[in-house]
Amino acid sequence: MFETLRLMKCVQLLCAILLIFSAAGCTPSENEVQNLKLSIKGLFGGEPFITAKSYPYDGGKLVNILRSDFFISEISLIHQDGSVTVVSDIDLAEISETHTSADNNLNEYILDLEDAPEGSYTGIQFGVGVPPALNAKKDTDFPSSHALSQSSFYWSAWQSFIFSRTEGNLNPGLGQNGFTYHAGTDGLYRVVRVNNNFELTKNNEVIPLNFDIKQLFKTDGGYIDIENNSSAHGLEDLTIATIVMNNYTSAFSWR
Repeated sequence: MFETLRLMKCVQLLCAILLIFSAAGCTPSENEVQNLKLSIKGLFGGEPFITAKSYPYDGGKLVNILRSDFFISEISLIHQDGSVTVVSDIDLAEISETHTSADNNLNEYILDLEDAPEGSYTGIQFGVGVPPALNAKKDTDFPSSHALSQSSFYWSAWQSFIFSRTEGNLNPGLGQNGFTYHAGTDGLYRVVRVNNNFELTKNNEVIPLNFDIKQLFKTDGGYIDIENNSSAHGLEDLTIATIVMNNYTSAFSWR
């Protein structure tokens, strides 16, 4: 009988220990920010961006943007010692889809991020495009809930996802010239770093960035000659696609 009572006490003690560890594993760390978000507001030449609105362009011309989206990947917060905390795997940043209101206060791309420790940071870094390990897969390799499951973003001939799409019109309504600038393949994956010292607390849960779409068109001599370069959608010439992807690294700023 004593052996039975001893065994029962051991079982009860073991259950209590397991319950404590289970509860600890389900309780978020007290020093972690749990509702962290990334906010991106679009601009064009410093002005608030609205999809399909006409903006001044090079040489006194006008331009509008009908589509602006890109994959944003491996979002990481940079600690003061240079180490990083990864807060997101990959998502499709649909700028044109989230900037359609005449009220600029309503125009914003927002992404929910994973929890991150409270503390001091020196900036944020992320990839524009699909990292090589993921780009080696196909859209059919992902569940329907995944950002990379959309067949319209996969090029079978290229064996690559489409990293970025920028489309619109030069001189809209005035003998307009449409343009389509798409980019993909591992060689065009770019890493963006935005430096800014900030404190992450439970009262400061938003990472606020600006994204100036006009910056994507910059060249050494001004801006892309859209009239004579209306398409970037093939492997035969990656000149325009390379310009656009390179410019992503300077198109973001802290807001």
